[in-house]
Formats: sequence, structure tokens, C-alpha cells
Amino acid sequence: MDKYHQLTPPEVPLEDISVPVAMVIGEFDKLATPTDAEWTSNKIKNALVFKETYPLGHLAFSLAKDMSWFTDDIVPLIGQYATNSQAAET
Repeated sequence: MDKYHQLTPPEVPLEDISVPVAMVIGEFDKLATPTDAEWTSNKIKNALVFKETYPLGHLAFSLAKDMSWFTDDIVPLIGQYATNSQAAET
């Protein structure tokens, strides 16, 4: 209330995001559902540089037995879009 002078904060204009965004979606994610991810990807489509759905739940993105999706898909993406020299070398 102190900051926005209303009960709820204003909506964030997702369409205005201009930094590259990668969406890694979990097919079995019950917290950030694929339906929600699809809605979000439609909102940020101008900034979306990567979107992939994996057979994972929400915590599996950091605790999965098989993390090859990260080394195969995400690490090269980090190297492609990194703005610091060390990350770009990965």
C-alpha cells in the first residue's frame, strides 16, 4: 500500500521485456504448469530466444538424476548470450 497506493501491485507489462529469455518448462511441473508457461511465452514472445519442455517436475530442474538437458541445451545458450568474457567461454 505504501508503494503502490492500492491493494495489489500494478501488472508488469511482460510484452515490454527486451532482454533475451530462455524458458525451460517442466512437463510434470505442478507449480509452474505447462499451461502457465504457454501463457507466459505468448506474452514475452519478442524476447524469447529458447523454449523447451522437458519431462521434469518443478524440483527436478535442480535435483534430477539426469541433468544432461542442462549441459546439452542451457550451457551453450549461456555462452551465446553471456555478456561477460568468462561465461562466454563456456
